[in-house]
Amino acid sequence: MQTLARRLLRKYQATLLGEIRFHDGSHDFLTLCQAMKKDIFFISKGVLRPRDFMVRMGIDMEGINCIREGEVDAENENIFRRISRKFGHDLDKFIYIGEEKDVVKARETGMTGVLLDRSLEECRLECTPFAVQNTMAINSLKILTNWLKW
Repeated sequence: MQTLARRLLRKYQATLLGEIRFHDGSHDFLTLCQAMKKDIFFISKGVLRPRDFMVRMGIDMEGINCIREGEVDAENENIFRRISRKFGHDLDKFIYIGEEKDVVKARETGMTGVLLDRSLEECRLECTPFAVQNTMAINSLKILTNWLKW
């Protein structure tokens, strides 16, 4: 698994920051993204504020942009444009990883939508930043394997 991480990091000219251990869950996924020097947008629909959640998980907050719970709504077609304005990125440089209904909305507004939960084979690492939805069911290794195959 460490070899897999190093191959991925080498492929994108990134530096491994410490040892990355893979388990099922968002902690290691976010750690890997940080090691790859990617901008991360952690979007929470749950009861915890994203920053509180990550602090509890022991995640280094450097380079992570938190979007408050309630700001993300599948029915709100402007959320992706608001993210873009807030952080100064072009919409076509976003990858949104999330549920199908949110991905559809992301694609409609010009972002690259990637299905995570049911369609791991669709995962691509095309550009940054990431918008990571807190499903607590992210399987880091499967996602990375699919990226490496691409």
